Amino acid sequence: MRTAIIWAMFGLVVFGQLACDEPKKKAYVEGHFEFIDVEFNPKGSLARGGAAYYGTCKYTNSTERFEFEVGDVTEAGVNSAAETYIRFNGVVGPATEGVYSDAAAKIVKDDASLRTVFGSAVIKNGGNRFAFEQPDGNPSCYVILLAKAVAGEVTPLEEKKFNYYVALQCTGLTGVEDDGGTPLTAFNGYFYFKGCK
Repeated sequence: MRTAIIWAMFGLVVFGQLACDEPKKKAYVEGHFEFIDVEFNPKGSLARGGAAYYGTCKYTNSTERFEFEVGDVTEAGVNSAAETYIRFNGVVGPATEGVYSDAAAKIVKDDASLRTVFGSAVIKNGGNRFAFEQPDGNPSCYVILLAKAVAGEVTPLEEKKFNYYVALQCTGLTGVEDDGGTPLTAFNGYFYFKGCK
């Protein structure tokens, strides 16, 4: 009887270890982002390790907030102009149902009433690192759309199913500089995500 109990406990430990060792499913990102003279066009798997791009995405239902990070490498790992890292926290929801006004033509909704804001951001490329919060009193800096995909909607390039879409635009940004004094005055971009937490 004691032997059977020991073997049962051993089996539970081994099974639990195997379950813990299973690789986590990667998310997917497809998008485009521009700032200064940099263009960042991620398209591939997304995870904090072992994926084409470093990062994650998460929508919190209880607070209706979205956050994401996407990079060629980690923020700390950005060392050259060929490497970019982007993070936005506190994108205010709720997420709009449906991304496209015309799903067949993949025309994204363009409605000023759907605009929202973000909490904070980090944008890094080479030696330039910009960390800032949503600017107060700047009507030209906002989240164009935060939306949750509905059935039949796919990404424009790879035509993959996705869960969330976020688009951002900012012009006339003031008071945001890197450590060397380089200013960030504008940015714009969009991302499609699949597999967010």
